[in-house]
Amino acid sequence: MRARCLIPMSLYSLVSVITLLAITSCQEQVDITKYSLENNPSAQALQASLDTMTLAYEEVTVSGKIIGYKHGRSAEDLEVYINDAIRSDQVFYYNKINSDGTFEVKFQLAHPQDIMIKYQRVFSIFAAPGDSIYFEFNGLTKSRPRLYQTITFGGDHAATNTQLARYWHKYFRQRDLKDLRRAQKHMNLEHYDRYMNKLFEEQQVLRASILDKMESNDTTLLYTHLDIELDLHERYTGYFMRDRKTIDRSSDILTVIESMPTWRKSSMINTKFKHLASNMHLLVPVTEEKLVDDFFEHYLLTHKKALTNQPMLKEIVFNEMLSHAFARYVDLSAHANDISPFIQNPLIAETLNNKLNKVIKHNQDPQVSNKIMLDHISAIDKDEIIQKLKDDHKGKVLYIDFWATYCAPCISEMMVSNDMHDRYADDLVTFVYICLDGKERSDKWDNIVNGKGLKGHHLQLTGSQSNNLMKGIGFTGVPFYMILDQEGNLIEKGSHLRPSSGQSSMAIDKLIET
Repeated sequence: MRARCLIPMSLYSLVSVITLLAITSCQEQVDITKYSLENNPSAQALQASLDTMTLAYEEVTVSGKIIGYKHGRSAEDLEVYINDAIRSDQVFYYNKINSDGTFEVKFQLAHPQDIMIKYQRVFSIFAAPGDSIYFEFNGLTKSRPRLYQTITFGGDHAATNTQLARYWHKYFRQRDLKDLRRAQKHMNLEHYDRYMNKLFEEQQVLRASILDKMESNDTTLLYTHLDIELDLHERYTGYFMRDRKTIDRSSDILTVIESMPTWRKSSMINTKFKHLASNMHLLVPVTEEKLVDDFFEHYLLTHKKALTNQPMLKEIVFNEMLSHAFARYVDLSAHANDISPFIQNPLIAETLNNKLNKVIKHNQDPQVSNKIMLDHISAIDKDEIIQKLKDDHKGKVLYIDFWATYCAPCISEMMVSNDMHDRYADDLVTFVYICLDGKERSDKWDNIVNGKGLKGHHLQLTGSQSNNLMKGIGFTGVPFYMILDQEGNLIEKGSHLRPSSGQSSMAIDKLIET
């Protein structure tokens, strides 16, 4: 199968053709059609069965052992990242590694999909609701391809995970994204389209050459097929997002959307599907947050027609759009009749209704905004800022949330953070929210914090204060969190302490129980 060309093939430059021939000639000659879904009826049957699956959260247990683990000298934490299309969020689960290198993490999944494990490096495994998966890997290597070479699996989906590890080992050894970033930044659409077709052909050959050396099962075949298809269209949406001038490129964007294959419920087994939906949501930019009605109407007009034949993709895209609005405490109750036709899955509808009810509850409480305590801090040095917080809240556990007005995950987590705030007495725990761009973007800050009634103590920092603070504490992006005990000692810090992970509550509970 070829890429879906936007530019006629006759426009291919001689250089592109020569380059493609040179690359493909270095690969072993394989029949790429051998691994297409069209030629594999059993893989088609798997796809059809997944299209009828019921989305429901069930517990998954992942356990294993890190070979070469040295307690006290190696990293002590293992994290699981789940790109959850139902919740429209990246969910984190976190666990301490035992002194002998063993670990166990339990989490919830609503459908089969790949999940990310972080230890030294980030790598992926495949899981389904109800699974119990065991794996071991070499913790001394910091190379992702070599890590995939050392990993061994047991338990559920052991065969699929073993095959995908071999696939990713070869894939990441040969992938280079530097050229892709340069192409997205510098090429016009015509040249970028040629480049995308070349990459698509290369990936088809690479995939076939890898699968040709293993007896791949249906799940591996379907997953890797989706991997290439989703890569192609995610790269197109990434191209339009580079310059953020998407309103002026609407005809080009629609052409790309119309060229897509039909995404189905089965497509959710590869979480690049969630990335694609998120990118498409961002293709309609909101430069001003003043008129949600105008934004909503424009979004409907732009994507309702474009996604007419894409019911599953449409549902996930609208889930992304609505979740981002709810994270900013925008009440879309008046648009219920316009929204409901796009949300067909009961689990997605239930999740969105829960978010909307939280928005309504917060927006209807006139006393919430009176609980805000805004602090203006003049200190520049990191130690001065942290010391001021310690002095102002002596004898209390400090939960510090570093965020920015442009960070959607930061704002989304604040909804959960408000629930955490209600769990703890004010004389035991203080919640502090430090906005790293608050003074430069005061209007947006006010809309998010005062306008939506977020609880706790809120600090606005200048750019120089934020830079010094980030360098001093040692982080480069948000959201980021710190927990200090009653004596002001740092207990833990990191992005894994976001409220939705549950790890922050566990750490706080230990401190207030002692």
